[in-house]
Amino acid sequence: MHKASTIIILIILTTAHPTTPLEVDIICGDGLVSDIFEYYNCSIPELTSKTSKVTVTSIDTISQSESTKEVDFLFIGNEFYPEYFPEELSNVIQGATGLFYRSTPLKYIKRSDFTALAPRLNALGLDNNEIEEIPFDTFHDLAGLVLLNLRYNKLKSLEPKLLLNAVKLKIFSAKFNKIQELDQNFFGSSKNLEIVSISNNKIVEVPENLFANNENLWAVNFTANSIENIPIDFRSFSSLAVVDVRENVGSCDGIFMKASVVDKFKKEKIENIVKNIDEFQELVEKNDCPREDVNGMERFIGKSTELLEVKTDDLDGFEDANETIVPTEQMDLNQAIEEAKVSINLFFNNQIDAAHEMMKPYAHCSIYHAVGHSVFLFLEAMLTFEQRHIEAASEALKSCLHVCQKFRKKSSISESIGKTFKRTNFGDYTEVEAHAELCFAEALLLKALLTFVEDETLASMIKGGMKIRTCFNSYKDCNQILAQRKWDNAASKEHFESGVRMGVGTFNLMISLLPGRVIKLLEFIGFSGNKQSGMQDLVMGSKMTGLRQVLCVMTLLSYHLIVCYVLSHQEGDLDFCNEILEKQLKLYPSGVWFLFFKGRLEFMKGNLDESLVWYKKSWKSQNVWTQFHHICFWEMLWVNSLKLDWREAILYSTYLVENSKWSRTMYTYQKASLMCMLDSQELSSSEKRTIKNLMQEVPVYKQRIAGKSLPMEKFACRRAERFLNTGILILPAIELMFLWNLFKILGKRFQLAEGVFKIIEKGIKTLDESPTDDPIRKYETDNRALLLLMKGACLRHMKSPLQAMKCLEESISHQKSIKEDTFIIPYAIVEVALLHIEQNKIDLAIACLEDAKKNYTGYSLESRLHFRIHTALSDLKWQREHEGNGNVE
Repeated sequence: MHKASTIIILIILTTAHPTTPLEVDIICGDGLVSDIFEYYNCSIPELTSKTSKVTVTSIDTISQSESTKEVDFLFIGNEFYPEYFPEELSNVIQGATGLFYRSTPLKYIKRSDFTALAPRLNALGLDNNEIEEIPFDTFHDLAGLVLLNLRYNKLKSLEPKLLLNAVKLKIFSAKFNKIQELDQNFFGSSKNLEIVSISNNKIVEVPENLFANNENLWAVNFTANSIENIPIDFRSFSSLAVVDVRENVGSCDGIFMKASVVDKFKKEKIENIVKNIDEFQELVEKNDCPREDVNGMERFIGKSTELLEVKTDDLDGFEDANETIVPTEQMDLNQAIEEAKVSINLFFNNQIDAAHEMMKPYAHCSIYHAVGHSVFLFLEAMLTFEQRHIEAASEALKSCLHVCQKFRKKSSISESIGKTFKRTNFGDYTEVEAHAELCFAEALLLKALLTFVEDETLASMIKGGMKIRTCFNSYKDCNQILAQRKWDNAASKEHFESGVRMGVGTFNLMISLLPGRVIKLLEFIGFSGNKQSGMQDLVMGSKMTGLRQVLCVMTLLSYHLIVCYVLSHQEGDLDFCNEILEKQLKLYPSGVWFLFFKGRLEFMKGNLDESLVWYKKSWKSQNVWTQFHHICFWEMLWVNSLKLDWREAILYSTYLVENSKWSRTMYTYQKASLMCMLDSQELSSSEKRTIKNLMQEVPVYKQRIAGKSLPMEKFACRRAERFLNTGILILPAIELMFLWNLFKILGKRFQLAEGVFKIIEKGIKTLDESPTDDPIRKYETDNRALLLLMKGACLRHMKSPLQAMKCLEESISHQKSIKEDTFIIPYAIVEVALLHIEQNKIDLAIACLEDAKKNYTGYSLESRLHFRIHTALSDLKWQREHEGNGNVE
């Protein structure tokens, strides 16, 4: 790779924008350069200086007219590409010196795919794909290859002659595959090989002569395999600096470094290197590890995660932004908090793996490391819903609670009995005990939530509920500690207070949203919730500099942009959210979470095209947790549905059906519903068969959580059954929009509401004109009541209250004739109540809401409506108490 003042990079994306060059600085973790050359930290010394610019060009399609003769690096990544290497790429890629074809469904590759690249290519990345095998001659034309990255695929083996002509190869990575064995001649032709990473595979045995021809070898990573012994004499490798064999089954797992390499690290970064040979000998004997196995290398104590990421010549320039604090035997509270801060910053800058790795080493003995490690595994479990991840998260949280328990305040038997008669003196808590109580509450809450997912029985639900109650009490204790304890360390208090504000505030807010009958039960067993108090705590926490400040921000954004729109009649405070996001996006400009919330903000404003831009940015900002893409696809599905772009919505629903495990029943029904919205003349015979097949599959995937079926899944199953019986559903995607409360957005843009209104009008006309023996007539009253409900709701958002009221009253009038869809009546009554609220007829609104609440039961999606009724009644009663009765008729 040549030196240059400018590196040209071409990124192929699917966008609607024309080719546009941009100039950006090369910075740590910018996701383009440093991620590919991961053994460097911030810059690429062999290619450019830190002040160089990267010219990034994006094109929306791959066409044979385009060429990249002036391009050094070509990035290609699209989740909707085919399983094979596209032939039309041959002209596009022929000039590239680096090709990174990643995060696609690519499954099959062959020699001819790379023939056009042979003259110039020296870096090839095929990571994060679906490749299961590679023919032996695939890379034989790439004699100039210096870097080959095959990580995160599904390879079970590597052909012995795969690298036969890779004589210049220096870096090889195949980590996170399923490789079981290596041929002893695999690296035989690659005499310039320097770095090898085959971690996280299933290798049991390493051939003795594997690196016989690789005298320039610098670093080897065999972490997380099943290796019992490595029969290689590493003393013969004069350049070898690091061997990482952690997490194997042998007795000598660890990281081994040469003293010459150790000396190049700054003293403050490496605190636990054994420098004295006597100490080293004692260590060897203590661990029953034969001296010859170490092969003259000093052992690096602990579990550093960055050693293979740093090239020897660059150690002095190791950037502070990417520091990894090396483990010591003890971790005091202040240092633990500092590491947690660094981890949080890494996490929200999309450096998810690095953030998690920082928490692992002390998860067994530090409360903040234990909580951090558990949180990462918990999030992964929630994103994937895979049993192995759920089990891993459960074990981590169990261990975390054990660690926290060790540091919590201990009470003797007499003190425990004394608590019955006198109050606890919360001022006696030490600083560590206070933080341990807070971390215990956080971990217990996650453990309780995971309990509901782990087991579907009633006993599991009760256990989870008891854990939440204990967690709630711990948060109340923490609130008392905050109020009564005298803090010498202001920073420590700030971190503690931010956690208390976040926990207590979230509990208050969420409990206040629950329906009244649930709150009465919770109050009976010791819970309480006050919305205003909760919001105040969260806002205060969001303005602090404490450790949980960003979590307070996330909770507020989730409430204003998601909860308000899904579970209530209210609008979120969009101006407040905009203010928060401006600050957070300055701190985390590429952060997947805040890019997502920015997209959600624009969605709730009714700016659909802008929301798609931000959702795509969020989707493409990281590939570590690909399941987070599914959240973006869900949002983009509904944005396109509101635009009435059914084909585009179907595209995203298809990806969810095929890849997401959250609710395959809902994904399947949603895709079928979207396809039903297409004009029957547009549908091919195969598409019609697809709709029927999808409807048949809907009940197959129905799941239970905490022993209960999900209401929306039950609803979807009933609708699918009706389709299979009658062959037709009436505007199913519009019905889902209404049930997901997306009609709120129609009021932001009249043309959006008008488009939906015309579809509903057409549906009513179709029903009116259908012959008496038409299948749609089987549920004629149900269908008519539903159409009138949706029409009335749409007219309400179009600011036509009189017409809306007329439609809603007509819908309610069909109450006695409805066969199955009894939910329509209470939903229509609530819509009438919302019309009264908008006209400031408070007493009439309350009467309607009480009617829907008390006089209707046992209908589909009842709990969902009760959430909306509860929030509306709470707001109206508060308003009446503070502002008077309004206009009463």
